[in-house]
Amino acid sequence: KNISVRPSSAIRKYQEKLVDAPTAGRDLKVDFVLAGNFLIEANVMRLNIELVDVHSNVMIWREPIEVAYENAFKLQDIVSEKVINGLKIQFSQDEKERIQSNVPRNPLAYEYFLRSISYPSTTGGDKLAIEMLSKSIQLDSTYAPAFSELGFRRQRYGNYGLGGEEEIKKAEQAYLKALSLNSDLVTGLWNLSILYTETARTEEAVELAKRILQINPNSAMAHFSLGYVYRYAGMLEESEHEYDKALSLDPGNPRFRSAGLTYRCLGKYEKAFQAYDLDKGSPFSVGNLGQMSFRKGQREQAIKYFDQLLAIEPHGAFGLLITAMKAIAMGKTEEGLRATRKWEQTNPSDAEFWYGIAQLYGLLGDVTGCARALQKAILLGYFNYPFMQTDAFLGPIRAHPDFRRVLAMAKEKHETFKKRFFTN
Repeated sequence: KNISVRPSSAIRKYQEKLVDAPTAGRDLKVDFVLAGNFLIEANVMRLNIELVDVHSNVMIWREPIEVAYENAFKLQDIVSEKVINGLKIQFSQDEKERIQSNVPRNPLAYEYFLRSISYPSTTGGDKLAIEMLSKSIQLDSTYAPAFSELGFRRQRYGNYGLGGEEEIKKAEQAYLKALSLNSDLVTGLWNLSILYTETARTEEAVELAKRILQINPNSAMAHFSLGYVYRYAGMLEESEHEYDKALSLDPGNPRFRSAGLTYRCLGKYEKAFQAYDLDKGSPFSVGNLGQMSFRKGQREQAIKYFDQLLAIEPHGAFGLLITAMKAIAMGKTEEGLRATRKWEQTNPSDAEFWYGIAQLYGLLGDVTGCARALQKAILLGYFNYPFMQTDAFLGPIRAHPDFRRVLAMAKEKHETFKKRFFTN
């Protein structure tokens, strides 16, 4: 509870590079860097590990370790114990038990798991990750993080790769399996909270996020989860506060890119740009940069971003969204309508996607389509009423009675949520 550790993905960029501890520390926004090297001869492994204070560039401690190389996971435990002792950290018995419950049993299964988390956040990357994780689970069906990661990749593929409702159901099953193996698995609780936010189980999403805070009050994931569900519920200032907290605890996490959507709703574009940079070059970030440029009236710049995204990922949800946006930016109304209807026909599971469809219909002046998609968004759990009132994309149809009727539904859900969680 007293420390925050950057994920392994944060340091992967340093592989095969010579980077000194102060430089890495400033980049990662940490106080200490643990570094080391190893040699293997016959069945003996010799490690040298050292802990460096990045502010003073002073070595806090250094220790050689020599062990028989029989079990990679046993070796990890030895190193972890040395680090804990070196930092003089005291773990509670509950924390020790949680650590022990996440130890894989099969080295090859763990290798497949590590490969899966290295793949990019694209439809192709998700498919490869699912393949690796399926192999991992076949070899070791007791490692909870593998099921959590499988759920995450299936959820992404279901939403962004147009895998559909079946993939979302499989994602939930994977999360529940992970939590059946380890009820305190933070990534499992985090991922399930996000899925429930997107699929009309808002109160359950909040409770899962609060459960993470009970396990670890210093968890960036918990604050991100709360920021996520508060955005869907229209509690934008509260969402911003939680995202700011998450980013202060884990400033380089690419999954925290979604904070940009809250910042954008609040009109804080500079903060939004910084959030999208967490996953720079991904379809999500490129697409949202294009939308922000469009909102600011920078149509030529917006079209450049749209073309960049379509070159990366022309198909899937992003492809359909940006095809429609580009057509609108170029004044091609019929083309924009075709792409919007095609996206609607995929019947996405994420409530915020339905709001995106409503925005496109709003820009195109299609009152019936906008009201239909907006109602679906609200019923699935996206009732960001304050933003709906001012969103320029809905401006062309804002005064229509059908739109006002549906907007009243969002207001009612928003007020109910606010009373449930923010009124004493």
